[in-house]
Amino acid sequence: MYNIAIVPYRTLGFAVKYGFTVRDLMILRALESSENVVSVDWFERPTYPFERAARRGQKLLLSDKITVHRSTTINPFPVIRDKRLWTIGALKGQERKLDVWASKSSHTKVILDFHPFYIPPVEIIDREDVFYWYDLIDNFTKHNVFTGKQIEAVKRKYAWVKESAAFVTGVSQAALVDFPRSEAVPNRLLLSSRDQDKARVIGMADYDFGFTGFITDKFDVDFIARLSDLGYSTLIRGRAYHPEIARRLSKLNRVTVGGEYHESEQTAIFSRFRVGLVPYRPEKSHDESPIKLIQYLANGKPALISKAFGGIEDEFSRWVKVYDGMSDDELHSCVSLLKVESGGAALLDVVNSSKSVYWNSALSGLIARACSSSGGS
Repeated sequence: MYNIAIVPYRTLGFAVKYGFTVRDLMILRALESSENVVSVDWFERPTYPFERAARRGQKLLLSDKITVHRSTTINPFPVIRDKRLWTIGALKGQERKLDVWASKSSHTKVILDFHPFYIPPVEIIDREDVFYWYDLIDNFTKHNVFTGKQIEAVKRKYAWVKESAAFVTGVSQAALVDFPRSEAVPNRLLLSSRDQDKARVIGMADYDFGFTGFITDKFDVDFIARLSDLGYSTLIRGRAYHPEIARRLSKLNRVTVGGEYHESEQTAIFSRFRVGLVPYRPEKSHDESPIKLIQYLANGKPALISKAFGGIEDEFSRWVKVYDGMSDDELHSCVSLLKVESGGAALLDVVNSSKSVYWNSALSGLIARACSSSGGS
């Protein structure tokens, strides 16, 4: 049995706004439902009053198994001065509570750290009864919206992790190239999300293609323009971190750009298109295991992607195709085949039998390996 402490990248405010749709939050939910986990303590960075106000009236349903450690800060200066790096100092305010957790937990104790900058106290992770597990939630050394200082902070964290962690996992083997003692664990989905989606929205899709997720400068706008010129329609939904990219997309013919959405809207959005897109420019992409690709497949949608990510697309090669290098004729032929497969029983049968789609079937083994990888941290 396990007591888990999580140092997340995101706060629970993300789950209120968008749902449990990203790696650290999904794993929290999966641990919550695990019979082998007695408790989960979630140590997040402080929030600001305006963040709390934006969530007023919105509550997450968390079980008694989860304890959330958070506070409110009213000092804006560190964020103005340090941007994302302010979380390094902010999380130090959780160290006393983390030490109390390490002292009182009665079962096997595991610290699961997702944070790309913050380095936890050595005196806590070096305890003989604490196992320190670090997960590369992304390959942050290539992150396209991080500044030079932030990337340097990531490199310092990764160098420390390489020397200090008992167990290291990451989204792909490419992300873990500098970590010799590590295990690639591509992204997955929550099984509970699939259960909630059993009542599917039925209707004719009104778009050929769809993209759901954040819009940044890694988006392959030229490919969407090419699809438009070839007569295909595309629906794009998600928050625009780079608004100029969303503006360029919205000016294209047969392209509709919508705003951000909550997870509860996802099934209805997926019902509107036949084929999912992961149109990331390879030279800009740091995404080694796109969650949206698995979401498309789990909702019966084939996918057209810009490059091979080295993960789940190998298992689903019948339904996932790389568009790079295709001529217009090849692209037309590929799209015709994918549209025929859209919503088909064969795809959903493979999804339901796969061991690579859901977190719930993977976590128990991962925790056990984290605790057996050394005699303590």
